[in-house]
Amino acid sequence: MAENSNPKNKLEIVSLKKLLTDASRLKIPAYQRPYRWKAREHVQQLLQDIQYAQQKGNGQYRIGTVILHKNEQDESLDIVDGQQRLVTLSLICHALGDKEHLSLLSSSFDHIDSKNNIKYNYDFIKTYLKRVTDQATLLTFIKNNCSVVKISLEEISEAFQLFDAQNARGKSLLPTNLLKAFHLRLLETETDDTKKSLVSLWEHNFENRNLNQVLGDYIFRLRNWQRQDWKYTFTKAEISEFKGISLSESFKKETVYPYLRVALMNSLSTTFQVHEDMINGKRFFEFSAHYVDLYHRLLCLIEDDIDLKPLLNYWGIHRTGDQRLKNLFLIVLLAYFDKFGKDTQFVAFAKELYRWVFAVRLKQKRIAYQTILNLLKESPNNPLRQLARWYEPDILGLRMSIPKLPQSLDESKFVKNANKIKEMILNIESNE
Repeated sequence: MAENSNPKNKLEIVSLKKLLTDASRLKIPAYQRPYRWKAREHVQQLLQDIQYAQQKGNGQYRIGTVILHKNEQDESLDIVDGQQRLVTLSLICHALGDKEHLSLLSSSFDHIDSKNNIKYNYDFIKTYLKRVTDQATLLTFIKNNCSVVKISLEEISEAFQLFDAQNARGKSLLPTNLLKAFHLRLLETETDDTKKSLVSLWEHNFENRNLNQVLGDYIFRLRNWQRQDWKYTFTKAEISEFKGISLSESFKKETVYPYLRVALMNSLSTTFQVHEDMINGKRFFEFSAHYVDLYHRLLCLIEDDIDLKPLLNYWGIHRTGDQRLKNLFLIVLLAYFDKFGKDTQFVAFAKELYRWVFAVRLKQKRIAYQTILNLLKESPNNPLRQLARWYEPDILGLRMSIPKLPQSLDESKFVKNANKIKEMILNIESNE
């Protein structure tokens, strides 16, 4: 903040009492994630830290940083970062008998997790405080001696940039949390209803439909492998994979490249391709939701197909190595589904793909992630590369490119129950 270019931006250290005095202006915006602090993990730790600071008698106890964005429309202060702490501190003050600073608790908490956690945590706090003999003194200490670093910013993009930068150094946030924050700050031109809808869908997919896994274990790998960039693990250092073009900023420049015009047309479309240029903001949220849906539709297709279901339901599929092979199988099948949909060749492609992927299990007892990458790199005609070249499915060409199992295999060297994999591959080959 020392090099702050906007004179209206402000950094100050304020007591909790002063911050909560302005609570009538504090607002939890629609894009915020639900209140999810856990009683025994987060709330109890905060209470113990406050009591320890009070007993040490060192004056001020710094609780953390709160990032606020001033909403010019109604002069409210949107909480960009610090919601979990502020709600918890309000609950503690309320349980200690404070009747003056309850505005934040009167916010509209629509999500069921927020409602349940607030109720449970408040009951936990009241039970915890029964052991405190002088609650009035504790309340005075919290309001007057507990302080926060309050950062007030005029531009929402600056607020999210700061949130992104601060949390990128932490250990608690997943890469997808940082992506959400990054793309949220590029929704300035969208209505509050649109923001709320996008974030609500994101949270639903995150909590109930494996969004983090789909983006990290499937889409991240597929996008990289399609361009022969052999990355495997999605970390915070790799989130640039899902940061792309900011169209509004790009079109402000004098030079408008042809690819930007294509990106603009894509942004207006409701169709997606996994390898398309990433467009920041609304399109990213829509892209993520589309591929979460596509992934689950793919799983349903496999589950409902009498020929495909047994391929991934043998004893031993739970093993780490088998799970890595299953992941490779689903990634390439997802690429086919993304390109051709559920066409007449879908099942035939899946079977040939299974031969290529799971034959590795008949040769190696240990399947490391590098085994997967080597299989892709060292097979010049692997199914993923062939698929990228197809204008329509060429199942016969794929079938001929995948070697059949040798007549004799030493089953004594198989991992346990790999003979079931052999049986399924031989069955596919005999029906070709």
